[in-house]
Amino acid sequence: MERYGLVSSLVIIPIITNGLVVKIISILTFQHNNHPPPYQIPEFILTLIKINGKKSLCSNGFLYYLYTSFWNKTWNEYKNGFGNGETNFWLGNELISLFTNSFEKVEMLIQIRGDRLDKVDPMASSNYWSGTFTFNLLPEYTDYTIQLSNATGNATGNGWDDFSYSNGWKFSTIDKINSPYPPCLTQFHMGGWWYNYCGFGSLNGQYNPPIAEDRGYGFSWSITEPTRIVNPVKSRITIREITN
Repeated sequence: MERYGLVSSLVIIPIITNGLVVKIISILTFQHNNHPPPYQIPEFILTLIKINGKKSLCSNGFLYYLYTSFWNKTWNEYKNGFGNGETNFWLGNELISLFTNSFEKVEMLIQIRGDRLDKVDPMASSNYWSGTFTFNLLPEYTDYTIQLSNATGNATGNGWDDFSYSNGWKFSTIDKINSPYPPCLTQFHMGGWWYNYCGFGSLNGQYNPPIAEDRGYGFSWSITEPTRIVNPVKSRITIREITN
């Protein structure tokens, strides 16, 4: 996580079979109601695979992709993915949905590192939070509705947290707002995310929003025990298949 810089956050997807390209294709060709196989793999992903190989995209059997602080990306950009693989990189909601629906159970791990509101030591060891969730992302015809359960960890408030508050809500972007309160995106610059109104934060929000940084706007997260708004230095999300 450290080598990606201050505004990056990292997502890891487990690889399935032997051979890098074969592994990725095996995920993307999953039979899906809206996409007869094979699914069209975005060209930028294939290019990154050819150029970077294991150096940037793979490690210990995992495929990496980066969340981004580009809060004003469009619906189609979040759907299809974007980025250069070196700093900010988004694999795409369509591929995430296909992946989660390939397995009976998928776990998401969120890790939050640092707090820019801590003016003494933003990267103090106490400024680290993590939470795990059972996770599924429904297809685009649901506007990528998120399903979350079984929250654990100190970023989750022992079962209730800002992300669980988004359970059952649709994905929103600046050009397709599903939130009942549009200013979450238009004024608070919270970026592409699953909003129950504004929820209590977003890991895709603007790094330095144009309004008060201590009110949960932009790139932020709310800790419930004890109550605290965090402006992360960086964050990381990983997902994997659970077999037991």
